[in-house]
Formats: sequence, C-alpha cells, structure tokens
Amino acid sequence: MSGGVSHVYVHGLNVGHDSAGIRIKSAQGRGGYVKDIYVSDVFLRNVKTAIVFTDLYGEHPDSLYNPNALPHMHKIYIQNVQGNNITMTGNFQGLSGYPFHDIFLRNITLNVTSTKIVWNCSYVTGYSESVSPSPCEELAQNKSQSSSPL
Repeated sequence: MSGGVSHVYVHGLNVGHDSAGIRIKSAQGRGGYVKDIYVSDVFLRNVKTAIVFTDLYGEHPDSLYNPNALPHMHKIYIQNVQGNNITMTGNFQGLSGYPFHDIFLRNITLNVTSTKIVWNCSYVTGYSESVSPSPCEELAQNKSQSSSPL
C-alpha cells in the first residue's frame, strides 16, 4: 500500500485456526493511508491474536522507497465480534509521532486463554464500548468523547 485504501466494508467474517483474525499492516516508508474501514459481525475461533494493527511490518518491494513516508491509519470501526480460544485480544503498534487514531471498538467479546498480555497498545488512540476483556487505556475512552458513526 503506497497510495491508500479507504471505504472498505467487511461483514460476516469467520476466521478459524489462524495467527490473526482482523489484521491491518503497513510500515514507515510506505506512506499513503488506511481509513474509513468498517468491520462487523465477525466470529473468531482458535486464533492467536484477534485484532492486529501494525505500522512496523517492515517489508518493502525494493530499495527505492522513501523512508520518511509515513502511513496514516485512522477511522477504523470494528463491531460485533465474538471469539473463542483466543490467545491475545489486540496488538496495536503505531509509530511514534504518527499514532493510529480514531480506532473504534464496539460490542466485542473474546474468550481469551492466555494469562499473559491480553492487549498490547502503543501509539494508538480511540474508544471502546462493551469490549471484553477490557481494552488498553489508549482505547478506553467512552463514546461521548469520540465522533464514531456506530
């Protein structure tokens, strides 16, 4: 992704026996944007990490990329997610000075089997409503402080 991805709608997703349920990845040097992404009605089973967003992916097609091009990841809405036998709930890894923002999580219930880190969040802001296990502090704002269309 070097240009941009926007207005993507995913509905009725079933994921089983995989390393990630919902994954969005980019890297410094890719530039562009990922925005206005809507994911709803998801069922996950036997998944290592339910939700993964990373700007630390690190792969580039060649050596001609611009290392100063930063990806913009915002306005991502995830709702109505159920999961069983999940190892980690969420792993959000943005970039220092360029965090993910306007990430909205709503009505998410995951049966997590790990007693280790359930959420890993760095350089991300957003809100959550009715999420279990409770999300990291960076995503714990309530809806009244945000402008979610959900």
